[in-house]
Amino acid sequence: MAAEETYKIHWEGTPNGVHYLQIIRALYRYFGEKTLVSRIDTEDVDAFIAYLRSAGNSNGTINRKLACLSKILTEAEIKGKIPKKPRIRRQREMVGRIRWLDDLEEAVLLQLLRQWELHDQADCVEVLIDTGMRPSELRRVMVRDVDFEGGFVRVWETKNYEPRSIPMTSRVTAIMARRVAQKQPRDVLFPYDKEWLRRHWDRARSVKGLMDDPQFVPYVCRHTCASRLVKGGVPLGVIQKWMGHKSIQMTMRYAHLSPTDLLRGVPVLERHPVNRS
Repeated sequence: MAAEETYKIHWEGTPNGVHYLQIIRALYRYFGEKTLVSRIDTEDVDAFIAYLRSAGNSNGTINRKLACLSKILTEAEIKGKIPKKPRIRRQREMVGRIRWLDDLEEAVLLQLLRQWELHDQADCVEVLIDTGMRPSELRRVMVRDVDFEGGFVRVWETKNYEPRSIPMTSRVTAIMARRVAQKQPRDVLFPYDKEWLRRHWDRARSVKGLMDDPQFVPYVCRHTCASRLVKGGVPLGVIQKWMGHKSIQMTMRYAHLSPTDLLRGVPVLERHPVNRS
């Protein structure tokens, strides 16, 4: 009951609703659907973490499930169903290697899509790269969300529920203008499901011999945008707003891609007597 109430309050009808339903079902399978939240203590949570780890879940996946459990327990505490929420030990997550497209990979990918007459998919890839939008965000952009006068595309339904405006490059502007001309104000510009791009992307992935690269997926376009902004010297605070990261820590994952500030330390070390001998 507590899980269902939390779902209705926070997640029902949201873009991540199905995802949280899946986690709630996983919680039911472990704790039992009839188990009262008042019976769940810190030891139970720790045992749940150990179970998830033994099942092969990464720390990141474990944290996503713990976040759902934490929200349920917080709601229970607010409503007086439990005196105090048990301690939940979040797991340390390593920052993995970030995959992005280099200029040649982008050119080859777009060339293949155009060659196969998949012009809509090529448009999609170019917009994703230059805006950094999540594919799910692009699928919701309507004609009325494109501001040609200001040079922005408005994203209203986002992962963290905070709308943002993203500047348009010249090629994004051209693509949007071409698509807007064919539609009505409330029409979406890319009215496709998530498999629409993925199956053709995987076809190109196979041709390029990258089937063994697990990170070569459409989401790599978002990483490409962020990495190019960082390497171009755009301040991290600006990139955070551009990408729609909820915290600066998310943006900091890309910071090492532009280590030029660190190079200022080299002359300091070079002046040390040991290095001059």
